Amino acid sequence: MKKAAFLAFVLAALTAVMTVLSVRVSAANTVVHFTEVQVSIWPEYDKPSVLVMYNIYLPKGTSLPAQLRIPIPARAGAPNAVAYINPNGNFTNAEYTYSASQQWETIELNALHPAVHIEYYDPALAKNGKHRSFVYEWPGGFSVDSFKVIVQQPKGAENMSISPKIGEGTPADDGFIYYHADMGALKPGDKFTVKIEYDKETDSLSIASAAPPTQALAKPIKGETTFRRILPWLAIILGLLFVVGGAVVYWNLRRAPAAPAPPRRRGRKQPLPPEARSADAEQGVVNYCPVCGARVQPGDRFCRVCGAKLRD
Repeated sequence: MKKAAFLAFVLAALTAVMTVLSVRVSAANTVVHFTEVQVSIWPEYDKPSVLVMYNIYLPKGTSLPAQLRIPIPARAGAPNAVAYINPNGNFTNAEYTYSASQQWETIELNALHPAVHIEYYDPALAKNGKHRSFVYEWPGGFSVDSFKVIVQQPKGAENMSISPKIGEGTPADDGFIYYHADMGALKPGDKFTVKIEYDKETDSLSIASAAPPTQALAKPIKGETTFRRILPWLAIILGLLFVVGGAVVYWNLRRAPAAPAPPRRRGRKQPLPPEARSADAEQGVVNYCPVCGARVQPGDRFCRVCGAKLRD
């Protein structure tokens, strides 16, 4: 019975550990619906290519961690940054993996926050003398409530042309001219492209006369680690606690003394009735214990039934 209870305890502990580990192995279903996607396109900002940045916002009530699979052009290589957007506007690095195919590579992460920032550099900026052209493509596959496009005009650029037209350029406090447009909602099957053309006399980069494009990515707070990193250790510690606790319980059950058996009552002979005693007494024989009345043998000094000392 004790062994069966211990085995049941260990089985429950292992089940709990496997349940915790399964959170890491099988995260929530891949999210394919976004409340908002902001696409910022900055040609020749700090590299002779195009900096593309995504700000992706998940719907309220999305269960976290949420699995995201975001495609970017395979020609871009590894992303420049993948981070969470904190409520104060700063960024915190996020763990991710990416895999490439012929045309697209996929950035995959289990998002711990409802707002994600992604950056990559697209080398597909075409140059023909002073003329520049670039085509951005959103491959679809997601339902987006609000798809916004922001294009930064490079320093020294002229004859800026954007198709589809996304409004007039507006100067900002950082000294750049930006073009903004809300393209509305997109269905999973909707693809979207933006073609940018302009003329520029030199290959100088805009960064030479501007502040950094984004705030520095904040490192995790000292002593803090990501959920995915700490989860396996929590599972191991939890499992060890269950096993050790079960072993202690089992050991204590084995050492516990068995309940004492009820004392066996020894039968006690009933004293002979006075008539029988008086009959023996008349014959001159005193062979009965004066305490319990059991018959004794000649020469006995103690009663063989109750142990009382017999009179000489």
